[in-house]
Amino acid sequence: MRRSDREVTDINDIISIINSCDTCRLALFDDGYPYIIPMNFGYNYIDNRLFLYFHCANEGKKLELISKNPHACFEMDCHHKLITCENACDYTMEYESVIGKGVVEIVRDDKESALSYIMKKYSDKSDFSFNKKYVDAVTILML
Repeated sequence: MRRSDREVTDINDIISIINSCDTCRLALFDDGYPYIIPMNFGYNYIDNRLFLYFHCANEGKKLELISKNPHACFEMDCHHKLITCENACDYTMEYESVIGKGVVEIVRDDKESALSYIMKKYSDKSDFSFNKKYVDAVTILML
């Protein structure tokens, strides 16, 4: 990061930013070009490690790309505020963001827990029950 004075390193502040974001962009490799997908997500922070969870169909381009190269990065941002000035070149945008990278894994066991993290992100509930038919119809990605 070029502006280290703006870098957020405290995990509590990072989690606060994550809680304010409603979309996470997942970037994958696609034949020499990035492939980026905006996705709903959930997270868990345990043992000083952040885990991001995404759900998708059981087939499709994301899974094809991940099978070829599971390395990925992500970005999420929030609290956008345009700062206007008299001169066009002095305009700027304030925002908060979290960016990271890792290796995407497919969650094969306990998909319900991962789905619960996603549901918790978008609701006030934390205990969910899931229909097995629907759980079987999705793939859970973890980064």
